Amino acid sequence: MNGRWRRAMGACAVTLSAAVLATLDTQPLAGAEVPLSAKSLSRSFLLSLAAPPEIVFPLFGPEGEKQWVDGWNPEFVRCEGGCNGEGTIFRTRDGDQQTIWFVRHFDAEKGFAEMILVNPENRLTLLRIEVEGGAPGRSVARVSYEWTALTESGSRAVEMHAGELFHQYMKLWEAAMNHYLTTGRSLPDSRQLSGARPQAKPDKGGGQ
Repeated sequence: MNGRWRRAMGACAVTLSAAVLATLDTQPLAGAEVPLSAKSLSRSFLLSLAAPPEIVFPLFGPEGEKQWVDGWNPEFVRCEGGCNGEGTIFRTRDGDQQTIWFVRHFDAEKGFAEMILVNPENRLTLLRIEVEGGAPGRSVARVSYEWTALTESGSRAVEMHAGELFHQYMKLWEAAMNHYLTTGRSLPDSRQLSGARPQAKPDKGGGQ
């Protein structure tokens, strides 16, 4: 990646993110799932994790996620705070699609992270993570998603999140994190988490 392309990519992501931020509420999402419209949806899930917040929270950053998600390989456009900090921009690939991520907030002291995911051909995603202490030596993390479709294919993707697949995806997320926290190794099935969305199982025709 040459310097000119990297600068252009970063400027594009920042400009797009700034435009999106003007339309978003900055308060944490409520716990209940809330259908917004035919093309928008909010859902959240509570993760019960086998380590205190000071250990758990860094694992939600783009660099930290490398430790517990097999195949997670973000392509960084701009790094701040060791590539886990606010202002970091990176890209991931999911099949033939790519998603640009912007780390808007990453506050270890408050246990709060917020990221904006932009897939121009599909959808816009707001991801919020809130981590707090639970039982001794444990944490609870609320993971909240808000999806907004940008295209017809994006509308279908948003509808996919409304079903049971979201819960399966989040349970795998919880299992993968706890496997790493208790063994120090990534869970082989965690490779399914390395894209930017839950993966539907192929039908008999091989499609998604």
